[in-house]
Amino acid sequence: MNEKLWSVCVIEPNKYEAQIVQDMLWNAGVLNIRVFTDAALAMDLA
Repeated sequence: MNEKLWSVCVIEPNKYEAQIVQDMLWNAGVLNIRVFTDAALAMDLA
């Protein structure tokens, strides 16, 4: 698997936990990460 080609959407209401997940994905090699703290907004923009 080539993680650089993944597109990941993280929906986490807690901004600190969202940052942890984003950092973990980035360190794993995922380059395209979108983070949302509001599920409704994420659904509108997805």
